[in-house]
Amino acid sequence: MKKILVIEDDVLLRRSLLKILNAEGFQLLEADNGQDGLELLHTQQPDLVLCDLIMPNLDGYGVLEHLRSNPETLSIPFICLTAQHERSNLRRIMELGADDYLTKPYSKSELLAAIQAQFNKQERVNFSVLLSESQGLIQLTGNKQDESQINLSDQLSLQSKFKQILKEINSPEQSVPVFILSLDRLEQFQDYLGADYGDILVQAVINRIHDELKRAGFIVKFKDEKIALILPPISDQNEIEKIAINLLSCLSKPIQIFDYKLLLGCCLGVSLYPQHDYHFDNLLIKANIALRQAQQQGTYSYFVYTNEIWTKIQDRFRLEIDLHHALDKEEFIIHYQPQLDLKTGKIIGAEALFRWQHPQRGLVPPIECLSIAEENDLIVEIDEWMIRQVCQQVKQWQNQGFELSVAVNISGVKFHQRNLGRYVMQVLKQTELDPKYLELELTESVLVKNPERSVAMLHELKDLGIGLSLDDFGTGYSSLSYLQKFPFDTLKLDRCFVQDVNLHVKNAAIVKATIVMAHSLNMRVIAEGVETKAEQQFLRDHECDCLQGYWFSRPVEARMFEQFIQANSAAIAAKPLSTLEQ
Repeated sequence: MKKILVIEDDVLLRRSLLKILNAEGFQLLEADNGQDGLELLHTQQPDLVLCDLIMPNLDGYGVLEHLRSNPETLSIPFICLTAQHERSNLRRIMELGADDYLTKPYSKSELLAAIQAQFNKQERVNFSVLLSESQGLIQLTGNKQDESQINLSDQLSLQSKFKQILKEINSPEQSVPVFILSLDRLEQFQDYLGADYGDILVQAVINRIHDELKRAGFIVKFKDEKIALILPPISDQNEIEKIAINLLSCLSKPIQIFDYKLLLGCCLGVSLYPQHDYHFDNLLIKANIALRQAQQQGTYSYFVYTNEIWTKIQDRFRLEIDLHHALDKEEFIIHYQPQLDLKTGKIIGAEALFRWQHPQRGLVPPIECLSIAEENDLIVEIDEWMIRQVCQQVKQWQNQGFELSVAVNISGVKFHQRNLGRYVMQVLKQTELDPKYLELELTESVLVKNPERSVAMLHELKDLGIGLSLDDFGTGYSSLSYLQKFPFDTLKLDRCFVQDVNLHVKNAAIVKATIVMAHSLNMRVIAEGVETKAEQQFLRDHECDCLQGYWFSRPVEARMFEQFIQANSAAIAAKPLSTLEQ
């Protein structure tokens, strides 16, 4: 009897699933959250997993990543249940290693057909393993084989040949390298030319690798757009790197397929037996980890796995799990960095900056936790939390007699959601905050992905009466046509131009020209990252409107920010511009 694990937080949907599957005679396990689902995965070893995608705490993405990163659960079929229909989300599910997905609502027949397809696939794989054990696998020898003899095989067959190669080790200094090679544009070519051309192209790549290596070894097509290779024992680490460089070099040249010359981008990840692991499945996982590192370096790069990388991945995974609980545990806080009017010396606003006070790690750098949040869409909850908290805080300050606007950074994920304007309007109404005291801050990279839609969204937000700020100007695309189209109120000069602006002629020219241009477009200019009095004086001399930076104040918690406002107001009343002359 097949055992199926159902992970679904919606009680009614879970009960409906269990009722259908029970009637079909399956043995059932159930969990209402991802964390409990993972425990059942390890203790019960189901034959298949049905998992909802969007769940509180640990979502379906997290369950899938954990399942595929653990050798014990690597081969368990995973079917994702999702209400999301966007192609990018579905593609991400498949890239993480899902075997199939069902979009809600789905019928009973669709559900059972998807499950049966996975069990049929398992049976075919088991049969092919037995077949390959008796017939052998593609072998690379010193002599060129006939192309018709080079076929594709699967991961488990490669594993049996890996065991054979281990018998060739005759010295403790020797390593057996496991390579994972990405074929970065294979799917694109298959979409254009057809799947048959994709298979021909993969075989052509294998042939070229064979010609380059000229040594014994084994090679297979390994999942999606990847090829796996194992080579006989090698004593010299430098030789492994030389092989990697030569492989990438030979594949950087176009491949002729009938009338087409095709250029594949590729990268290479390498793991070594026994330095990195003794188990073949783990070596494949670690070669994949190395491949991802190589891909971050750019096309035609390679990376040899290190144990330090694995430590970082484990640490990042634990951080992601903690991040899912952080909002409920009220661990998020906001720091406010004052914005100073350069003419009056008065604090007229602030930028709200997200901070996570982890109970064990302390303050987690935003660049670490926000990048994780963007990958699993938790960033949407963070953005909404930030908007609500800031509006409540600004209203509280107004009740204390302080009138200032506060800018909130918005992620690209939240900005491109159609309900952003509706959500902001709802929060403004609930907090009774005048819209002119809220400013949303966006970067150029967020806007240029879909300029037409961005223009429409910005105008929708502008119609609410809130301010709009363009952050990090000059570091991204910086097309002047965007400034003409987008209805921004504020342009923020990035720190890279402000730093030592009084000393560098080119930076000075850029800053002066930007200020003049922004003013001609009825935009005010805020200089970020001002750290010296000389920088402040230059900006003031050239009519920059505002500054923020460590020269005046680091980002601080709300209570300390209130003290800044009070001290600044007293200083202005006693001596105008005193804050600028210290």
